[in-house]
Amino acid sequence: YSAVYLKITGKGNYGADSSAHAVASYKVWSNDGMLDLSKAKVTFLDASGKPIKNLEYTGQELKPSVLVQVKNGKELITVDSSQYQVTYINNVKKGKATVVICATGDGCVGGKTATFAIKAQNLKKFTDIFKDLFNR
Repeated sequence: YSAVYLKITGKGNYGADSSAHAVASYKVWSNDGMLDLSKAKVTFLDASGKPIKNLEYTGQELKPSVLVQVKNGKELITVDSSQYQVTYINNVKKGKATVVICATGDGCVGGKTATFAIKAQNLKKFTDIFKDLFNR
């Protein structure tokens, strides 16, 4: 990677005096030979490793496993989980949950967002329990 240093100096109403400025540094990665996660295919997996599209509401945070794959020619390469960080957003209540995947390793660049659905619980399970309890 290359380090880029940036100096921002205010002008007019945005400068307190001539010495007021902000300095920041950024890492700029070249994607030569690196896997670009912005083009990744993200698949959510249940506990047994089977692909899923939605989960049932539990009242708890839902954090399905993710499988991140990037195309290399015609082949899909599975990205090792040590190469990215996964952040879950809005993953408790019914609706759409978001997952943000950001490259952290030396072999990947970029990031990707993906969503999964949190569906309402199926009440049939509860009616079956009540039938068993009251023998009806």
